[in-house]
Amino acid sequence: MARHTIEVMPAGERIEAEENSVLSDVLREHGIPLRLDCGGHGLCGKCLVWCNDGTRRSRQLRACQLAVTGDLTVWLPTKTGNAPIFTELYGAPPETETRLGCSVDLGTTNVALEIYDLSSRRLIGSAQFENPQRAVGDDVLSRIAAIGKNPQQLGPLAFCVREKIRAALDKLSDAGFSTGQIVRYTVAGNPAMQQIFLDISPAPLGVTPFTPAFHSARETAIGELGLPGKPDGTVTALPQISGFVGGDAVAGLDQLQKRSKTFPAVLVDLGTNAELALITRDRTVTTSAAAGPAIEGATLQCGVSSRPGAICHVTAGDGRLNLKTIGGGTPCGICGSGYIDLAAELLRAGIVGEDGAFVLDSRHPLAGQLRTDAEGNVEFLLTAALPQCPPVTLTQADIRKLQLAKAAIAAGIEILLEQCGYRPEDIQTWGLAGGIGEAVDIQNAMRVGLLPQVPPDRIIPLGNSSLAGAAALLKGETTIDDLNAIQSRAEPLNLAECAEFSEAFISKLQF
Repeated sequence: MARHTIEVMPAGERIEAEENSVLSDVLREHGIPLRLDCGGHGLCGKCLVWCNDGTRRSRQLRACQLAVTGDLTVWLPTKTGNAPIFTELYGAPPETETRLGCSVDLGTTNVALEIYDLSSRRLIGSAQFENPQRAVGDDVLSRIAAIGKNPQQLGPLAFCVREKIRAALDKLSDAGFSTGQIVRYTVAGNPAMQQIFLDISPAPLGVTPFTPAFHSARETAIGELGLPGKPDGTVTALPQISGFVGGDAVAGLDQLQKRSKTFPAVLVDLGTNAELALITRDRTVTTSAAAGPAIEGATLQCGVSSRPGAICHVTAGDGRLNLKTIGGGTPCGICGSGYIDLAAELLRAGIVGEDGAFVLDSRHPLAGQLRTDAEGNVEFLLTAALPQCPPVTLTQADIRKLQLAKAAIAAGIEILLEQCGYRPEDIQTWGLAGGIGEAVDIQNAMRVGLLPQVPPDRIIPLGNSSLAGAAALLKGETTIDDLNAIQSRAEPLNLAECAEFSEAFISKLQF
């Protein structure tokens, strides 16, 4: 079979490829993953590269759809490569003999971890980074499908996230401790993320009856997974309720029940795979809604994770928008809570209509920030370009993705309550969880239709309850028996089997 040479720019690296091999696959095999948010189906456009085969001018093409039939020069997008790791340290480094533990929230879009002194339960440091598995798919189903199609994908997907955790711990350890002091990990995530992490194929989660590989908490030796720490130490993955409701939901239920004893209560875990649960004194019913990563700011044109420089809050006043960034620095993009605020303010201003479309004839002062790009698409300019940062904009496509995400979650809440015989006003406590759960403005979340109209004082921000629940197990504040009891009590509800869900979803698309 013929082989061709690909020159990868700007690095100038030369790699070989077989005739008719897919360019994105070739690049990934050589350690150069591209964003394939759509799973390589040619839909998302995140893998666009500039190509020149030496016979015609450069063209921008989708790498996941490009068969290599000759020598190529490829220019990669500037964001390709290792995503940054954001770390924070707290207080003095631990003593060299101190036993350490690491709690991990394995999110579909972002991964967060914390290091603790197991004796004093003191938080030593934390880290956050984009899940590197996004290179083969932006959502859970894409990754399940990728491994189902090619089981050999399991190893690289498990390895890449564990190596990113290693890199984060190495970065934290520069402050004065050794990763060899780690004797325990506790890990929470949805079933696909947990199983991939443990080298267990998630392929059965993609076909009926969507059965997870385990239900009770699963323990593995640190050495078996090649993680930093004592090889005979333990890695504990939290219990899994059903095929799409996993350890993150169990952790969230644990945290909500610690914070409130007022029932009935609802847990809303805002994330790519949004877990929902209704808790009464007699039962717990759980489900999940495939919201997609837009709710966390991902896949949106200027979307970023909740990291320094991200616009996290937007308020309107005196005909202008006031922006708040994480850390107070120059805006580098906008995260999930910022998008919810921005959408709500533009709705109030009449610049975005109830159908989600920009109102081009609006006379509001903010309408002056509407502009048309080079391709004729209308967008809202939030911040102009700065020397180190591109302009931050909201596009019509961004709004549509936000509508799909919030409709999935809102419809999931509606069906969960209806199936259990409750109305929103019956719920005494709403636990709002997830990476953006603590940052979301409640009134704005209700204005865009993400949450039902309920008294705000009934809503408890839980923050990243997945990480908090994993940390509680690590520190002995919760036991494995406690978490297994939550799992065994939970009843799964499959929204796909509810005929009313599609109608509810469509009705929730409007703002």
